[in-house]
Amino acid sequence: MEDIYFYSVVIGGALMLIQVLLSMTGLLDGFDFDDLPDTDFDADFDMAESSWGSHLVGVLSFRAILTGVTVFGLVGIAASKQFPGSDIQNFMIAVACGLGVLYLVGWLIQALYQLKYDGTVNIQRAIGTQGTVYLKIPGKNSGKGKVSIPLQERMMEYEAMTADDEIVTGTTIVVTGVLSPGVLEVKSVEAIAPPTSEELSL
Repeated sequence: MEDIYFYSVVIGGALMLIQVLLSMTGLLDGFDFDDLPDTDFDADFDMAESSWGSHLVGVLSFRAILTGVTVFGLVGIAASKQFPGSDIQNFMIAVACGLGVLYLVGWLIQALYQLKYDGTVNIQRAIGTQGTVYLKIPGKNSGKGKVSIPLQERMMEYEAMTADDEIVTGTTIVVTGVLSPGVLEVKSVEAIAPPTSEELSL
């Protein structure tokens, strides 16, 4: 059993680390692991018609599953050392903790997405707001990145494009326009020249 716990920690932790690194480098642009649970499955019953089934599918995001697997392994190892010889008991404890964390993380992700897509947020108010690049933005309007900006007393994430050169992750930007619902036009703060003395005197 300890081998199962060990490999759960290694595999779950490694995949979580890889996902974080890929997100930071922008290689996951256009692909979101959290979209995986939305895949339609052919079955004898329609989960979409069941409120319980829909809620369960929403909780089972890729991040939540990885977190649950990792916690399952960690708790299993700790329980095996604390209660040697009680394999069934240790396994049940590990499963309970893993499922509990999986549900908690999935619920938190759902709550964040509900805030993100709250229809009360007026994206036009983002113009002039400064934020941070979350996923690098390709230059010359050749692709989309993602930015995080404070809007109406909450942090929001939007897709973004720029007519300037590529803007890397972590750069401070300012929103200069709204290209379409959910897509902002941005510039790097460093690329915006300060006003001249003549402009200030006008």
